[in-house]
Amino acid sequence: MNTLSTIHTVLIAVVAGICIFCLSSCAASELPPIQGRINLAAGEKVLFAPKPSYPSTNKGNTDSMDLTDGKLSQRLDMWGDAAAVGWNYDGRANLALDLGERCNIDEIAMRFSVFYKDNVHVNLPGWVEAFVSEDGVHYVKVAERSRWNDPSFFKGKDSPVNNGTPGVYCWRFSGLKDVRGRYVGLRFSGGYRVVSDELYVFGQKSSAGEASSLGTQSGFTVAMPQPYFNKPELVIPSNITAPQPLGITTPDSKTIKGTLHLEFDLPEGLVWDAPLEDVEKVILSDGYTRYIWNKINPSSNRLLTRIYLRAPHQADGATGKLCYRYSFGDWKSPDIYIPYRVVNVPIIPAPKRLLTTAFGWWRIQDTASWPDALKTFKHVGLNAVSLSASSNAPLWMPEDHNDTLWHLLKTIREQGFKIFAADATYNTMVRKFKTEHPEGKDIYCQSGDGSVGTRFCPTYRGDYYQEELARFAAQIVSVHPDITVQDIELWPSNGPVDVKKCTRCQADFAASGLRDWDKWLQSKGQEMWIDAMTAAHQQLKEQGKDYQFMTGGYDFESGSAFQHVFNLDQLYPKYIQMANPSYYSSCYPIDFSTIIEQTRKNSQHVNVMPILTPGDAGPIPGDAFKWSILESYCNGARGVLFWSARSWDAEYLIAYSDAIRAITPVEDIIMDGQLIGDAAQVETPGHLSGMKNDNKMVLLVSDYQHAGNGTLQLKLQLKVPSQIRDLNSGQLLEKNLAAGNKSISVPLNGADARLLEISPL
Repeated sequence: MNTLSTIHTVLIAVVAGICIFCLSSCAASELPPIQGRINLAAGEKVLFAPKPSYPSTNKGNTDSMDLTDGKLSQRLDMWGDAAAVGWNYDGRANLALDLGERCNIDEIAMRFSVFYKDNVHVNLPGWVEAFVSEDGVHYVKVAERSRWNDPSFFKGKDSPVNNGTPGVYCWRFSGLKDVRGRYVGLRFSGGYRVVSDELYVFGQKSSAGEASSLGTQSGFTVAMPQPYFNKPELVIPSNITAPQPLGITTPDSKTIKGTLHLEFDLPEGLVWDAPLEDVEKVILSDGYTRYIWNKINPSSNRLLTRIYLRAPHQADGATGKLCYRYSFGDWKSPDIYIPYRVVNVPIIPAPKRLLTTAFGWWRIQDTASWPDALKTFKHVGLNAVSLSASSNAPLWMPEDHNDTLWHLLKTIREQGFKIFAADATYNTMVRKFKTEHPEGKDIYCQSGDGSVGTRFCPTYRGDYYQEELARFAAQIVSVHPDITVQDIELWPSNGPVDVKKCTRCQADFAASGLRDWDKWLQSKGQEMWIDAMTAAHQQLKEQGKDYQFMTGGYDFESGSAFQHVFNLDQLYPKYIQMANPSYYSSCYPIDFSTIIEQTRKNSQHVNVMPILTPGDAGPIPGDAFKWSILESYCNGARGVLFWSARSWDAEYLIAYSDAIRAITPVEDIIMDGQLIGDAAQVETPGHLSGMKNDNKMVLLVSDYQHAGNGTLQLKLQLKVPSQIRDLNSGQLLEKNLAAGNKSISVPLNGADARLLEISPL
C-alpha cells in the first residue's frame, strides 16, 4: 500500500468538503461516506485496457493518476476537464490498480458524470463489474450491476440517469463480504461518452491467514487482449441465423505482439453457422462441440468478428450456458460461462411503404458473410439492404464487376429489396488529399500570412473536388441506390472557423454580395450539395439511365444548418428529400425525449428518417431498443436508419422485427397522416406520441421512468364510434366506444409502453 494512503484519504475529505462548499450541485450523494475510512486506492497508479480515448481529459498525460489523486472535477459534465478521465465510444473499458498489499475490501466506488444538455451527453454505464486478485493475473468477480440484472435501478423516477438534472453519481459496490485481494479491477460497458474523476477502494490491511476472496473466476485482465460479448446474456434464435458480435479490448495495440487463441464450447442443440476460417471443430464426449480458433491477430478495433448462432432443436424460452476461454502467450483465462435464452422468431411481412433497412452504415461484405442473410432479412420484415462507404473505403461495391458481391447485389434486387447506400461524400476527398499530399495546403483555408488551416476550405473547387464529384456520381450510376445518405463531416459543430482569415474565402465572400458570413457559408453548402446531385444525374443522363433516388444528409435537420453550412430547408425537396437527425444513446428513459423531439420537430416540415444506434453508444436491452424505433415511427418517421454496424446482435434484430410487426398494420396512418395534436392526450406522469389520418390513430403511450402507478389515463376526441387495439398483443382494450370525448384507463401491465390503434367500427 502507498505509505501516503492514510494522509491522502484526509486530503480527499478536505477536497470533497471544498467541492461541496463551492458547487451548489455537488451533494453528499455524489461521494461515498469517507469519514473514518481508509481509501486504499489513494495515490495508486491505474492501468487501463484500452487506454481512455478522449484527449481533452488527458491533458498532461495524467489519466493514470487522475482517478486516485483526490482532485474532483469542477465541471458537472467533466468533459474536457484534465482532472477527469474520459472514454468515447470505447465499448468495454477495463481498469485496475495495485493496492500494494493484500487487503480486506468492503466497498469499491467510482464517480461518474451524468450530464444531458444540448449536444453534450455524458452517460452512466449500463453494466459495471468489480474484480479482485491476489496476483494481478487471475481475478475473481465480486460484484455486478447491469440493466439486465437490476433494471429498476435504471428505470425508476429517482434513477440518476433519468431525472434530467446534470450532476455526478457515485457508483457504489458497498457492503462487500469476504472480499480480499491486493489488486482491484473494474469493467464497464461504455456509452457515447463516459467520464469519471475519482475511484475509491475502502477497507483495511488483511491478516495473512485469511482465506482468498469468494467469487466467480473471470477472464478479466488489463495486460492482455480480451475478447468479450457486448451483453451479460445472449439471445439466440431457434429458426433464423443471427449475429453475436465479439468485441475485443487491447491494452495498446502498438505494443501487444502475438496471437490470440480462442475456444468456444457449444452445448448440444446450438449450431454455429459457417464458422470462420482457421476454426477447428471437435465433438466432445459430453455432447458439446468445441470450436478452436487460432492465430487471431488482436486489434484495438472494438469488433473482432461476428459469430452466427442458432438453436434449431431447442424450444422457445429454453435457457442454457455457452462456455468459452482464451489465451495469449502463457496467459490463460478460466472457463467463462455466458447464459443464453432461445427465442422463436415469427415470420413478419415487410411493410410496403415504411422503410425497414438492414442496417444503415453496413457493408455488403457483411451481408455476404452472414449465412442465409437474405432469408433472415425477409423473415424479420426488412425491405432494404444497406451498402456503406467510408472515407478510407470509398466504394460501395468492388471496382471489379465480376466480383461475387455484384452477383449478390443482383440477387438482393431480384428478391424485392430496396438499396440504401451511405456515403462519406467530400470526406473521401479530404482523406485522399492528406494521403497523397501530407504537406499540401490547396484544399485548406489559407491566411494572408501564409499559415494554413486544418479543415477543408468551403471555396475550394480544384481537381480533388472534381474527382470527388465524379466518384460519387460513378457510385450512383453503377449501383442505382433507391436511397442515399451523405455523411459530410468536414468541420466541427461550430462550422468552418478559419473562413474569415482565409484569403480565398474573403474574396468569394466579397464577390457574393452577401453581408452575413453565415448566409455566405450556407450558399457554399448549397453549392456543394447541388454539385454532387447534379454530377450524379448528369452521368445517369449521359448513359441513358436517368432515374430518381431519394437522398438525405447525416444530421441534416429542418430549421438549422448542419455545421453552419448545409441548410436542408434551402435544398428541400428538389435536391434533398429527407431529414436525418441523429441521436446515439443507450436508450435510457431520458433519451426517449430527445428521440421524440428530433423526429417530431422535423416531421412537421419534411420527410424524416432519423439515425439511431444499435448499442454503439452502450448496450441496450431489446425492449428499450424496440421502443426507440416505435417512438420514431409514431412521431412521423418514414423509416429508421442506424449507426454503426459493429454492435448489431440477435437481440436487436428480434426487437426490430417485433417493432416492424407492430407498426406495419398502421403504416398508412404514418405515411399519409399528421401528428396527433389534441386528438389524444395522456395525463402525466406519462407520455403520448401518435399519428392520425381521418378517423384512424396510432398511439404510443408510455411511462419509461416508471414515475406513475402503472396505469395511464388516456383522453380521446372521437369523431365516430371506434375501438382500441393493442398492436403488440392484438388485445382489444375497448370494443365499442361512442363518438365524443372519452377518458380511458390504459394499464401498462409492467411494460414501459403500449402501442395502440384507434380505428372506426
